[in-house]
Amino acid sequence: MSDPKAPPRIKEKDKEPEEHVPEMSVEDVDAYLAEESPEFFKEVSGIAADKSLTLEQIVVDDDLAAYHAEVDMWQNFKGPLKILYKVAPFMPKVTLKIRRWLYRGMDRWTEQWTRAKKFVHYLLNDGRSATFSKAKTGMTQFLALVKTSLQTFKKMSLKARLVFFASLLLMVTAVVVGILGLSGKLLPLIFPQQELFIASMADHATKAYDYNPANKNEQEAYLKNARAALNLLLTKRIFVNLKVSPEAPGNPMGAFEFYIEGMSSDVVIEIKDKESLILDLMRQVISEMTYEQLETDHGKANMTDRLQKEISRALTKGTVKAVHISTIILKP
Repeated sequence: MSDPKAPPRIKEKDKEPEEHVPEMSVEDVDAYLAEESPEFFKEVSGIAADKSLTLEQIVVDDDLAAYHAEVDMWQNFKGPLKILYKVAPFMPKVTLKIRRWLYRGMDRWTEQWTRAKKFVHYLLNDGRSATFSKAKTGMTQFLALVKTSLQTFKKMSLKARLVFFASLLLMVTAVVVGILGLSGKLLPLIFPQQELFIASMADHATKAYDYNPANKNEQEAYLKNARAALNLLLTKRIFVNLKVSPEAPGNPMGAFEFYIEGMSSDVVIEIKDKESLILDLMRQVISEMTYEQLETDHGKANMTDRLQKEISRALTKGTVKAVHISTIILKP
């Protein structure tokens, strides 16, 4: 049984036949629009005639294309070069610049080599006769000019000849002075430079003496000379708290007396005048050292060297030759 609510079925023969629409060309569409809607056809024609709506021509950058080609080459490398590209991604720019420099160098070399070969070929063929002919013509003209100049010079008066020689000498002098000035050799000739520092006393001494370095009997000490006057000054006894260390954690102290040896008597006098300042400076230097350091010979030598340098910096009339220990008492 059929469903009374279902839509009625339409048989094939009951369907209306579809209308066939003929195809139209572009010209037919334009003619139809011009006839049915002239204003719309005019607007469409104006849009088609607008040249600003055309696509711009895409310009390919050769440099950018070369760079991308270089990047592709590095990306296709294998092994160490691929690792280098990952570590230094700027390598394509470097290799591209090197490649361009090589290409330019090869182009210039090829150009110069081609010119040289053409010149040699020219000299071996047509250029040889032309070169000899030009040289012969130039020599003939030069000899004729010399001959004419000699004839003119013979006809000149004595006064004119003197003026000519003076002008020639002046011109040669100007050329020589100009060459010396440009080369930097003119001022040293006019103002000889003097030595700022004496490299060897033998060049300035009235007499030089030779000695045998192996024979120490022929040598005599300059600073530690027994015959020289000793400019010594015995300092007052000073008490200093030493630097605390793990081996002396308590209150390490020391009592010191020194002989200060000056390079001259003026140094000793200045130290005596500045005795309070010098003693304070010595206490400061010693307080920076530990009990363990001053127990050793190396530490005592280091202390006297530091004292010698620091006291010398505080003086204005000379320097200290050495500092000697007279008394040293240490308490850990």
